[in-house]
Amino acid sequence: MTWDLVALGIAFLMGLAVGAVPWLLLRRRGHPDTAGEEGERSRIRRRSLRVAAVSVGLTLLVVAAGTYAVLRVVLHSGPLAPAGAERVLTELRGEAAAGGMVRASHESDRLGPPPAGVYTYAASGYYETDAPVFGTERRELPATVPAALRLEPDGWTLTVHYFDRHRTVFRWVAAPGRILEEPEVVTDNVRFGMEIRTTLTCPQPEVVRAALAPGATWSRDCGAVTTGLIGASQDLASRDTFVGVERLSIGGVDVDAWHVRRDTVVSGGQSGAQHRDAWYAADTGMLLRLDFESRTSGLADHVESTRLELASLTPRT
Repeated sequence: MTWDLVALGIAFLMGLAVGAVPWLLLRRRGHPDTAGEEGERSRIRRRSLRVAAVSVGLTLLVVAAGTYAVLRVVLHSGPLAPAGAERVLTELRGEAAAGGMVRASHESDRLGPPPAGVYTYAASGYYETDAPVFGTERRELPATVPAALRLEPDGWTLTVHYFDRHRTVFRWVAAPGRILEEPEVVTDNVRFGMEIRTTLTCPQPEVVRAALAPGATWSRDCGAVTTGLIGASQDLASRDTFVGVERLSIGGVDVDAWHVRRDTVVSGGQSGAQHRDAWYAADTGMLLRLDFESRTSGLADHVESTRLELASLTPRT
Protein backbone atom coordinates (compact mmCIF):
# COMPACT_ATOMS: atom_id res chain seq x y z
CA MET A 1 0.00 0.00 0.00
CA THR A 2 1.45 3.36 -0.99
CA TRP A 3 1.48 6.32 1.35
CA ASP A 4 -1.06 8.24 -0.73
CA LEU A 5 -3.66 5.48 -0.31
CA VAL A 6 -3.00 5.53 3.43
CA ALA A 7 -3.51 9.29 3.43
CA LEU A 8 -6.83 8.91 1.62
CA GLY A 9 -7.91 6.30 4.19
CA ILE A 10 -6.97 8.59 7.05
CA ALA A 11 -8.89 11.46 5.45
CA PHE A 12 -11.96 9.25 5.12
CA LEU A 13 -11.78 8.10 8.75
CA MET A 14 -11.34 11.70 9.87
CA GLY A 15 -14.43 12.60 7.88
CA LEU A 16 -16.43 9.87 9.58
CA ALA A 17 -15.21 11.00 12.99
CA VAL A 18 -16.09 14.63 12.35
CA GLY A 19 -19.44 13.65 10.88
CA ALA A 20 -20.29 11.59 13.96
CA VAL A 21 -19.78 14.52 16.36
CA PRO A 22 -23.05 16.35 15.64
CA TRP A 23 -24.91 13.05 15.72
CA LEU A 24 -23.63 12.25 19.21
CA LEU A 25 -24.02 15.77 20.60
CA LEU A 26 -27.24 16.91 19.03
CA ARG A 27 -29.54 13.92 18.84
CA ARG A 28 -32.17 13.61 21.59
CA ARG A 29 -33.40 10.34 22.93
CA GLY A 30 -37.13 10.02 23.49
CA HIS A 31 -38.28 9.30 27.06
CA PRO A 32 -40.25 6.10 27.60
CA ASP A 33 -43.39 8.02 28.58
CA THR A 34 -43.40 10.18 25.43
CA ALA A 35 -41.80 7.93 22.80
CA GLY A 36 -45.15 6.56 21.83
CA GLU A 37 -46.67 9.95 21.06
CA GLU A 38 -46.89 10.67 17.34
CA GLY A 39 -45.80 14.32 17.60
CA GLU A 40 -42.70 13.51 19.56
CA ARG A 41 -41.73 10.73 17.13
CA SER A 42 -42.12 13.17 14.22
CA ARG A 43 -39.86 15.74 15.90
CA ILE A 44 -37.27 13.07 16.61
CA ARG A 45 -37.28 11.95 12.95
CA ARG A 46 -36.85 15.52 11.70
CA ARG A 47 -34.05 16.17 14.13
CA SER A 48 -32.37 12.90 13.15
CA LEU A 49 -32.53 13.82 9.47
CA ARG A 50 -30.96 17.24 10.13
CA VAL A 51 -28.17 15.70 12.19
CA ALA A 52 -27.57 13.03 9.52
CA ALA A 53 -27.37 15.72 6.81
CA VAL A 54 -24.84 17.71 8.82
CA SER A 55 -22.83 14.55 9.50
CA VAL A 56 -22.74 13.55 5.83
CA GLY A 57 -21.83 17.10 4.78
CA LEU A 58 -18.92 17.30 7.22
CA THR A 59 -17.73 13.85 6.19
CA LEU A 60 -17.71 14.78 2.49
CA LEU A 61 -15.98 18.08 3.26
CA VAL A 62 -13.14 16.42 5.17
CA VAL A 63 -12.75 13.66 2.56
CA ALA A 64 -12.69 16.21 -0.28
CA ALA A 65 -10.12 18.37 1.53
CA GLY A 66 -7.93 15.34 2.23
CA THR A 67 -8.19 14.10 -1.34
CA TYR A 68 -7.31 17.53 -2.72
CA ALA A 69 -4.24 17.75 -0.48
CA VAL A 70 -3.10 14.29 -1.52
CA LEU A 71 -3.58 15.02 -5.23
CA ARG A 72 -1.55 18.22 -4.98
CA VAL A 73 1.36 16.15 -3.68
CA VAL A 74 0.95 12.97 -5.72
CA LEU A 75 0.29 14.73 -9.05
CA HIS A 76 3.55 16.64 -8.98
CA SER A 77 6.52 15.46 -10.99
CA GLY A 78 9.17 17.02 -8.81
CA PRO A 79 12.61 17.77 -10.23
CA LEU A 80 13.72 15.77 -13.26
CA ALA A 81 17.24 14.37 -13.44
CA PRO A 82 19.70 15.58 -16.10
CA ALA A 83 19.68 13.51 -19.27
CA GLY A 84 23.33 12.48 -19.03
CA ALA A 85 25.46 13.02 -22.14
CA GLU A 86 27.32 9.72 -21.61
CA ARG A 87 24.09 7.73 -21.59
CA VAL A 88 22.87 9.46 -24.76
CA LEU A 89 26.22 8.76 -26.44
CA THR A 90 26.13 5.08 -25.39
CA GLU A 91 22.67 4.67 -26.88
CA LEU A 92 23.76 6.31 -30.14
CA ARG A 93 26.84 4.09 -30.39
CA GLY A 94 24.67 1.03 -29.84
CA GLU A 95 22.38 2.04 -32.69
CA ALA A 96 25.34 2.61 -35.00
CA ALA A 97 26.88 -0.77 -34.11
CA ALA A 98 23.57 -2.51 -34.78
CA GLY A 99 23.27 -0.86 -38.18
CA GLY A 100 20.24 1.13 -37.06
CA MET A 101 21.56 4.40 -38.46
CA VAL A 102 21.39 4.90 -42.22
CA ARG A 103 23.93 7.33 -43.63
CA ALA A 104 22.29 9.94 -45.82
CA SER A 105 23.87 10.40 -49.22
CA HIS A 106 25.79 13.57 -50.00
CA GLU A 107 24.37 15.34 -53.05
CA SER A 108 25.40 18.76 -54.28
CA ASP A 109 21.75 19.76 -54.70
CA ARG A 110 20.90 18.96 -51.07
CA LEU A 111 21.94 20.31 -47.69
CA GLY A 112 24.35 18.47 -45.43
CA PRO A 113 23.89 16.25 -43.73
CA PRO A 114 25.62 17.35 -40.52
CA PRO A 115 27.95 14.75 -38.92
CA ALA A 116 26.13 12.21 -36.75
CA GLY A 117 26.94 12.15 -33.04
CA VAL A 118 26.08 13.80 -29.74
CA TYR A 119 26.21 17.59 -29.69
CA THR A 120 26.02 19.94 -26.73
CA TYR A 121 23.80 23.01 -26.58
CA ALA A 122 24.05 25.80 -24.04
CA ALA A 123 20.54 26.15 -22.64
CA SER A 124 18.62 28.74 -20.67
CA GLY A 125 15.03 29.64 -19.81
CA TYR A 126 12.09 27.82 -18.31
CA TYR A 127 8.66 26.35 -18.95
CA GLU A 128 5.66 26.39 -16.65
CA THR A 129 2.24 24.71 -16.54
CA ASP A 130 -0.64 25.88 -14.36
CA ALA A 131 -3.76 23.69 -14.04
CA PRO A 132 -6.79 23.61 -11.74
CA VAL A 133 -6.40 21.17 -8.80
CA PHE A 134 -2.95 20.09 -10.03
CA GLY A 135 -1.36 23.47 -9.24
CA THR A 136 1.71 24.96 -10.89
CA GLU A 137 4.76 23.09 -12.17
CA ARG A 138 7.80 25.04 -13.37
CA ARG A 139 11.21 23.85 -14.58
CA GLU A 140 14.36 25.81 -15.30
CA LEU A 141 16.50 24.37 -18.09
CA PRO A 142 19.97 23.09 -17.15
CA ALA A 143 23.01 25.06 -18.32
CA THR A 144 23.79 22.50 -21.04
CA VAL A 145 21.79 19.75 -22.76
CA PRO A 146 22.93 16.87 -25.01
CA ALA A 147 21.43 16.32 -28.46
CA ALA A 148 21.81 13.16 -30.54
CA LEU A 149 21.90 13.56 -34.33
CA ARG A 150 20.90 10.44 -36.27
CA LEU A 151 21.18 10.11 -40.04
CA GLU A 152 18.27 8.95 -42.21
CA PRO A 153 18.03 8.27 -45.95
CA ASP A 154 16.44 11.65 -46.69
CA GLY A 155 17.84 13.76 -43.85
CA TRP A 156 18.36 13.45 -40.11
CA THR A 157 16.75 13.67 -36.69
CA LEU A 158 18.01 15.73 -33.78
CA THR A 159 16.89 14.56 -30.32
CA VAL A 160 17.37 17.23 -27.68
CA HIS A 161 17.41 15.75 -24.16
CA TYR A 162 16.31 18.59 -21.89
CA PHE A 163 16.00 16.18 -18.93
CA ASP A 164 16.06 12.44 -18.40
CA ARG A 165 12.30 12.20 -19.06
CA HIS A 166 11.88 15.21 -21.33
CA ARG A 167 13.10 15.19 -24.90
CA THR A 168 12.16 16.68 -28.26
CA VAL A 169 12.83 14.94 -31.58
CA PHE A 170 13.12 17.26 -34.58
CA ARG A 171 12.95 15.52 -37.95
CA TRP A 172 14.51 17.35 -40.87
CA VAL A 173 14.49 16.45 -44.55
CA ALA A 174 17.07 17.76 -47.02
CA ALA A 175 14.94 18.15 -50.14
CA PRO A 176 16.30 18.79 -53.65
CA GLY A 177 17.08 22.41 -54.39
CA ARG A 178 18.83 22.85 -51.04
CA ILE A 179 15.51 23.07 -49.22
CA LEU A 180 15.29 22.26 -45.52
CA GLU A 181 12.00 20.73 -44.36
CA GLU A 182 10.70 19.97 -40.88
CA PRO A 183 7.75 17.57 -41.28
CA GLU A 184 7.50 16.38 -37.66
CA VAL A 185 8.44 17.32 -34.11
CA VAL A 186 7.72 14.91 -31.22
CA THR A 187 8.05 15.95 -27.58
CA ASP A 188 7.92 13.54 -24.63
CA ASN A 189 7.61 15.17 -21.23
CA VAL A 190 6.33 14.58 -17.70
CA ARG A 191 3.76 16.95 -16.22
CA PHE A 192 2.13 16.40 -12.83
CA GLY A 193 3.58 12.89 -12.72
CA MET A 194 2.01 11.89 -16.05
CA GLU A 195 3.75 10.97 -19.31
CA ILE A 196 2.74 13.45 -22.01
CA ARG A 197 3.51 13.17 -25.74
CA THR A 198 2.90 15.94 -28.25
CA THR A 199 3.28 15.18 -31.97
CA LEU A 200 3.44 18.11 -34.38
CA THR A 201 3.02 17.31 -38.08
CA CYS A 202 3.20 19.75 -40.96
CA PRO A 203 1.77 19.05 -44.44
CA GLN A 204 3.68 22.19 -45.52
CA PRO A 205 7.06 21.33 -43.99
CA GLU A 206 9.40 23.80 -45.71
CA VAL A 207 11.60 25.72 -43.26
CA VAL A 208 14.00 27.56 -45.56
CA ARG A 209 15.64 27.28 -48.99
CA ALA A 210 18.81 28.58 -50.56
CA ALA A 211 18.89 31.96 -52.32
CA LEU A 212 15.90 33.44 -50.50
CA ALA A 213 15.77 37.23 -50.38
CA PRO A 214 15.72 38.80 -46.91
CA GLY A 215 12.13 39.57 -45.93
CA ALA A 216 10.62 36.69 -47.92
CA THR A 217 7.60 35.13 -46.18
CA TRP A 218 5.55 31.95 -46.49
CA SER A 219 2.82 30.13 -44.56
CA ARG A 220 2.82 26.86 -42.62
CA ASP A 221 -0.32 25.17 -41.32
CA CYS A 222 0.42 22.34 -38.89
CA GLY A 223 -1.49 20.19 -36.43
CA ALA A 224 -0.51 18.90 -33.00
CA VAL A 225 -1.95 16.03 -30.97
CA THR A 226 -1.23 15.62 -27.27
CA THR A 227 -1.79 12.31 -25.49
CA GLY A 228 -1.80 11.79 -21.75
CA LEU A 229 -4.50 11.92 -19.10
CA ILE A 230 -6.70 13.91 -21.49
CA GLY A 231 -6.12 13.99 -25.24
CA ALA A 232 -6.14 17.31 -27.04
CA SER A 233 -5.45 18.64 -30.52
CA GLN A 234 -4.33 22.04 -31.71
CA ASP A 235 -4.07 23.85 -35.02
CA LEU A 236 -0.98 25.99 -35.61
CA ALA A 237 -1.11 28.62 -38.34
CA SER A 238 2.32 30.17 -38.89
CA ARG A 239 3.88 32.95 -40.89
CA ASP A 240 7.60 32.35 -41.54
CA THR A 241 10.00 35.13 -42.47
CA PHE A 242 13.52 34.75 -43.83
CA VAL A 243 15.40 37.43 -41.91
CA GLY A 244 18.64 36.93 -43.82
CA VAL A 245 22.10 35.33 -43.72
CA GLU A 246 23.92 36.11 -40.47
CA ARG A 247 27.36 35.25 -39.18
CA LEU A 248 27.45 33.20 -35.95
CA SER A 249 30.46 32.07 -33.96
CA ILE A 250 30.07 28.44 -32.89
CA GLY A 251 32.85 27.15 -30.68
CA GLY A 252 35.21 29.76 -32.11
CA VAL A 253 34.29 28.97 -35.73
CA ASP A 254 32.42 31.54 -37.84
CA VAL A 255 29.44 30.05 -39.67
CA ASP A 256 26.99 31.51 -42.20
CA ALA A 257 23.51 30.94 -40.81
CA TRP A 258 20.02 31.25 -42.25
CA HIS A 259 17.91 33.18 -39.76
CA VAL A 260 14.21 32.23 -39.92
CA ARG A 261 11.53 33.85 -37.80
CA ARG A 262 8.18 32.17 -37.14
CA ASP A 263 5.02 33.69 -35.63
CA THR A 264 2.27 31.20 -34.84
CA VAL A 265 -1.36 31.41 -33.79
CA VAL A 266 -2.51 28.35 -31.80
CA SER A 267 -6.17 27.31 -31.72
CA GLY A 268 -8.19 24.24 -30.76
CA GLY A 269 -7.59 22.42 -27.48
CA GLN A 270 -5.16 25.19 -26.56
CA SER A 271 -5.23 28.77 -27.80
CA GLY A 272 -2.54 31.40 -27.78
CA ALA A 273 0.60 32.45 -29.65
CA GLN A 274 4.17 31.31 -30.22
CA HIS A 275 7.28 33.06 -31.49
CA ARG A 276 10.38 31.27 -32.72
CA ASP A 277 13.73 32.44 -34.10
CA ALA A 278 15.96 29.72 -35.54
CA TRP A 279 19.40 29.81 -37.15
CA TYR A 280 20.49 26.97 -39.48
CA ALA A 281 23.97 26.42 -40.96
CA ALA A 282 23.76 27.48 -44.61
CA ASP A 283 25.95 24.57 -45.76
CA THR A 284 24.52 21.67 -43.74
CA GLY A 285 21.16 22.82 -42.32
CA MET A 286 22.38 22.09 -38.77
CA LEU A 287 20.40 23.86 -36.03
CA LEU A 288 22.80 26.41 -34.54
CA ARG A 289 20.50 28.38 -32.29
CA LEU A 290 16.84 28.32 -31.28
CA ASP A 291 14.90 30.97 -29.32
CA PHE A 292 11.34 29.99 -28.44
CA GLU A 293 8.50 31.84 -26.70
CA SER A 294 5.03 30.37 -26.18
CA ARG A 295 1.94 31.26 -24.17
CA THR A 296 -1.21 29.14 -24.51
CA SER A 297 -4.29 28.48 -22.40
CA GLY A 298 -7.05 25.86 -22.25
CA LEU A 299 -7.59 23.12 -19.69
CA ALA A 300 -4.17 24.24 -18.45
CA ASP A 301 -2.06 27.33 -19.04
CA HIS A 302 1.40 26.86 -20.54
CA VAL A 303 4.24 29.39 -20.69
CA GLU A 304 7.66 28.68 -22.22
CA SER A 305 10.70 30.89 -22.75
CA THR A 306 13.80 28.91 -23.78
CA ARG A 307 17.03 29.25 -25.75
CA LEU A 308 19.44 26.70 -27.21
CA GLU A 309 22.84 27.57 -28.71
CA LEU A 310 25.23 25.02 -30.21
CA ALA A 311 28.54 24.82 -28.35
CA SER A 312 30.60 23.12 -31.07
CA LEU A 313 30.24 21.99 -34.67
CA THR A 314 32.10 18.76 -33.85
CA PRO A 315 30.00 16.06 -32.16
CA ARG A 316 31.12 13.25 -29.88
CA THR A 317 30.97 9.86 -31.60
